[in-house]
Amino acid sequence: MALSALLVYSDTDAARVLGQILADRGIEVERCDAAGLAAARVAAQGLAVLLVDCKDEPAAIELIAAARSATANATMLIVAIVDARNDTRELFARGANFLLYKPVSAERAAESLQAAWSLLPRDRRQKKRVHVSSQASITYATTEDAPVPLLNLSGDGVALH
Repeated sequence: MALSALLVYSDTDAARVLGQILADRGIEVERCDAAGLAAARVAAQGLAVLLVDCKDEPAAIELIAAARSATANATMLIVAIVDARNDTRELFARGANFLLYKPVSAERAAESLQAAWSLLPRDRRQKKRVHVSSQASITYATTEDAPVPLLNLSGDGVALH
């Protein structure tokens, strides 16, 4: 399953640049023009990345706080897109991980977001895995009941060593 991002930004050129940077990282990008409309999308499904334009700062802060309050978004990377007028302290207090300053250019955005990539989840599974330490046996081609260590289980699968 690919990681997904929601880009809440009305500037078409900057949104295109950010969308390309995310796509280059293998992240599927959905775009929304207004923070109010994005709230339903953020609540509906867990996302890996949320990029929010803080032009309308109260709406952006509300969206960031709502995203952080949803348990499905606990590990979400939130990037606030700001200018000199924004209250960056409040954005961090509400849950933003990184700031990206306007005007957005490809070079600046790529450099600024480089550190953010380390916070993205490495495990792309939809269902939680439970680690176990046990033995199992498998049968394949020419072997019956071969012993194997059982590493973890989920609703969708199992990991054997």
